[in-house]
Amino acid sequence: MDWLAYAHVLRGAGRPEHAAQAYRRALEIDPFSTAALGGLASSLAETGDADALFAHLDTLVLADARLALQVLTRPAVARFSGDPRYAGLLTEARSQAVD
Repeated sequence: MDWLAYAHVLRGAGRPEHAAQAYRRALEIDPFSTAALGGLASSLAETGDADALFAHLDTLVLADARLALQVLTRPAVARFSGDPRYAGLLTEARSQAVD
């Protein structure tokens, strides 16, 4: 099964919880898939699960700071900008993306 394609379909159908599960399955197959990493972040943001979102973003900043910076500025994720964790991750992503 193409978990990434399935995740995109689920997310497009307004089922972010299920999409997040499918993105996780896609990441089991390809842990470096930028589409799956970004899609998981957007899906978690759409579910409103801030703790899961920030845990994922924390890992993403370490793995791919440039991608994390792109994800942090997506509208679905940026709506969490009032959370103190957001500012810290944004600062860290900016710092790491420059290096």
